[in-house]
Amino acid sequence: MIEEIKEAIRVKAIFADGRLRPEAFVWRRRVYGVKDIHGAYDNRLGRAKQLHYAVGCGGDDVYEIALDTDKMEWRLDRIHTPG
Repeated sequence: MIEEIKEAIRVKAIFADGRLRPEAFVWRRRVYGVKDIHGAYDNRLGRAKQLHYAVGCGGDDVYEIALDTDKMEWRLDRIHTPG
């Protein structure tokens, strides 16, 4: 099942070896520690570059998070849950 969220989140990320890597995010006052990055891609929306990540936080759910580099804002786009 896929749940559309489209909400602002806060993200702790590191930049190493020329890449940005999210390590944790806060959504609805809960901290989610990123355990795995299942995939990443970028795209352009007008002049803004958006960085997208599919991350796992230790359970079966996969969270799609994205950074708008023009606004420097992160959001949780959707959650994929088994079933």
